[in-house]
Amino acid sequence: MPLPVDIEFCAESGYQEEATRLQAAIERRLGERVTVTLREGRPESFEVTSSGGSVIHSKLLSGDLPDAAFVISTLEKQLGTPGMASASSTSALAPGEASFEQWTLDIDKTLTENQGATALTGNGDPTMGKNYYGDNAEKQRNKLMPSRCLPLYLRFPLFWFPYNVDQTHSRFISSTVCILCVIVAISFRSSWAPYLCACIFADYCLRVLFGGRASLIGGLTAGIAHHFPVRQYPGPPKQFAQMVGMMFSGAATLAFWLSVGDDDVNEIVGLVIILGLAGAAFLDGFVGFCLGCFMFRMALMVLPKKYDATEKSSVLAEEFTETTSFLRADTRDADGTRIIKYAPLDTEKRVPLVYKVKNEDFKKSDFSLVRHVYPPYLFWPVAALGLAACWRLTAQTQLDTPRGVWVALTIYGLVVLAAITLLLAVQWFFYSRKFYKAWNDPNMFSGFAGFPLCLALFAFILATEWEDKTFVKVLFWLAALSMALLTVIVVGRWIQRMHYRSSVSPSWVIVPVGNLLVAAVGPAVDSAFVQISFLWFSTGVVFFVVLLTMVMQRLIVGYSFPDPMRSSVWVLLAAPAVAGLAWARLNALTAADSVFLFFTFFSLMVFFILVGLIVTSYFGRDRFSMSYWSYCFPLAALAMAFNQFYAYNDSDWSEFAAVSTLCIATYIQAIVAALTLSGIISRTDVFVPPVESGPGSLTVLMHHAFREALEKLVKMSKKINKPEVLMEFGMLWARYDICLEEHSSFEEKITFPLIDEFYPGLTSGAHEQHEVADKLSQRMTRLLDTIVPEARQKVLQQAHLPLGAMQGRVGTGVSEQQMLEIQALMQDIASFDNKHFAFEEEHLKVVGTKHFNFKLAKETARKIWFNTEVNKWRVIVPFMVCMQKYHSRRLQFLKALQPAIPERFQLVGRMVYENVDELMWDRLRVDVPDMAPRETAGYHKFF
Repeated sequence: MPLPVDIEFCAESGYQEEATRLQAAIERRLGERVTVTLREGRPESFEVTSSGGSVIHSKLLSGDLPDAAFVISTLEKQLGTPGMASASSTSALAPGEASFEQWTLDIDKTLTENQGATALTGNGDPTMGKNYYGDNAEKQRNKLMPSRCLPLYLRFPLFWFPYNVDQTHSRFISSTVCILCVIVAISFRSSWAPYLCACIFADYCLRVLFGGRASLIGGLTAGIAHHFPVRQYPGPPKQFAQMVGMMFSGAATLAFWLSVGDDDVNEIVGLVIILGLAGAAFLDGFVGFCLGCFMFRMALMVLPKKYDATEKSSVLAEEFTETTSFLRADTRDADGTRIIKYAPLDTEKRVPLVYKVKNEDFKKSDFSLVRHVYPPYLFWPVAALGLAACWRLTAQTQLDTPRGVWVALTIYGLVVLAAITLLLAVQWFFYSRKFYKAWNDPNMFSGFAGFPLCLALFAFILATEWEDKTFVKVLFWLAALSMALLTVIVVGRWIQRMHYRSSVSPSWVIVPVGNLLVAAVGPAVDSAFVQISFLWFSTGVVFFVVLLTMVMQRLIVGYSFPDPMRSSVWVLLAAPAVAGLAWARLNALTAADSVFLFFTFFSLMVFFILVGLIVTSYFGRDRFSMSYWSYCFPLAALAMAFNQFYAYNDSDWSEFAAVSTLCIATYIQAIVAALTLSGIISRTDVFVPPVESGPGSLTVLMHHAFREALEKLVKMSKKINKPEVLMEFGMLWARYDICLEEHSSFEEKITFPLIDEFYPGLTSGAHEQHEVADKLSQRMTRLLDTIVPEARQKVLQQAHLPLGAMQGRVGTGVSEQQMLEIQALMQDIASFDNKHFAFEEEHLKVVGTKHFNFKLAKETARKIWFNTEVNKWRVIVPFMVCMQKYHSRRLQFLKALQPAIPERFQLVGRMVYENVDELMWDRLRVDVPDMAPRETAGYHKFF
């Protein structure tokens, strides 16, 4: 006789009506009596009970009660009883006959034995090492024991702190902090000691939020740490240590600032605190003992749970180490092998396919000051001279800043400008193809506006310094005329060439910004230039309004910008700030008028919006690159606008705005400069080719996943005499075979015909290779279906694919001869498939790179999705995500699908969520928030 099922919700009494409707719906589905009761509390969990005791206690995924389908599917999933509507017996209410408590203990034991390296699926099947499918043990345990799980802030780092940190880099940071603290202690009675202490405190605050990458000290020491071996350490204890350092440095800063006149007590207190911080930093930096990490682990010992809070971060240590080693590897291939091919057409005029065969790691390690310098690198000297102009302006206001600061910044900016100009000139001479490629690229071309911007800023700095204005006027007219010429060329290209909405870039706004800056500099150079300066002012304002509308349209209703391009959104801040400054200079204002206030405070609102996007992780998700300089000049422009406002309105809050914006602009630029210097020293991140991503990269990303799977399969084939390894091998091969078959299918039906449209006959060799690969795969599949058909059956069942002839088949086990046959066949498959992948990447991918624009690549990816059965995507998507060796490639794969199928991207997210562990999901969800499916954290409805 079936047992009654009781469902208890932890919910408020106001949910009684919803619970009643839910009860009726579940009873109709189960065909049995169901009791639904409410308990006062937050609506965050439900519990299913029977006369045999508690069976399942699962945490709800949102604040609302679930629908009947969710409850039924949860019961079936957790209890392992598909089809509960027809089977509600005792044997179907629990996994085996184990009690709920025994079940949870078994899961604890399983996770402890595997140490995060291997997990179990919902059916208890071993899978692919650290990458696996189904509800893994950790997700099960968190659902089953929410009251015993550690809080989120102990399982994951807070804010944007990395999951793992490089212990070597951390020790260099601590050593630097120790030296700075000793300097403060030695000169604690000096006037500048409180400022240095405040800088230490600010640096700690940034490291608590973002880790070492957003720290000035971290940026300066990163280049040194690069030359030492990587030693990964879990993030949570390190973040706790940074929090302790932040509190100590903050207390010392407060004590120093409160010491007034002969008040020695606060100075002594500050001295004691800063010496304590120096001691802790000395232990971490020079001895290797992190006091904060020790305190963190001691605190965990008092928690009522044996689960190590840093276990999740430790799982990533191997991956992070491999990623760092991969990026540091010097596997350059100079220029590659140049190949010229012609389509086999009977005509004298044939367009050749010209490309270079480069090694796989070419884009990750090819550092070259000449070949890989790009026009947007000019934003570096623009930011430096913009900050110099800002400090020069503050020297004329009530702030009266030191002269040496803006002089040093000016020299620094001119040196950088000369260096990048020389590198671009050498590139034009030796690598003219690269130079003209950037010249014709609409996004790269905007970087050439850096030349007139630098000239205008230099003229602005000298305008109030030199009495003889002849040289300054020459600088101004060079900047003004070159900016006018650039505007004519850019606007002509916008009109003449076809652009899609996805082509619109915020970097285009730099042209209106340059026009507005020329208008601001003209009156400062000579009052006779006021009227002519309105030419550039009016051009800048009008085109800024037009481009602002287009950029906002893409931001709101179009495909989101790739991560490296998102920093260029900050250019939207520079335009109104410079416009306000230009209006003030053109009208020789002695007090702020309504137009100046309009532009200035609009820029302030834009700044608040952009800061809000930082909080939501819209910015800063990508690795450091030269695109980070796009943050710097807009902040300097904002500081200039508010220092001009402070000159008109001498009040406390305007002084605060002027000082704070100046400090923010200076500190951010110092961090970016430190990271740039570290990148040059370590030969990474800067002066390297930009990473290309998008729908067109799907094929290459799938190849990366296949290579990783083949490597695992070859290793496992040597141990298939063990039953558990044989099952794991069979399931991984089944997934590989399904994915490779579909991959070859959409290449034959969609990708290759499109390539042949551009170069007929180019894919003929790939067709033949597909036939050979298919025969090899069929041999392996037939062999495994005889030995272990249960593996393929489980894969097909999990994806809801038909079993066909596999229904009910039982394996014979593996003999020694079969094991040798599998090993030899697996070696042949791995060798041939890897060569095939390399052939496609070297000789076919180039057509897509050179001839497929974004719209065509998106349409191709969309056709691929809809020409593949959705249940097969349930195998393909998790396979491609889990088999990627590096996290950046997982993100590239998901973001390649996003623009092609935005209306189904949450379905992709559901496939990922149901088949990866909690840690991987958390990392992916933060970087690709749009894929979060319904009933999960971060979900928002797609409109």
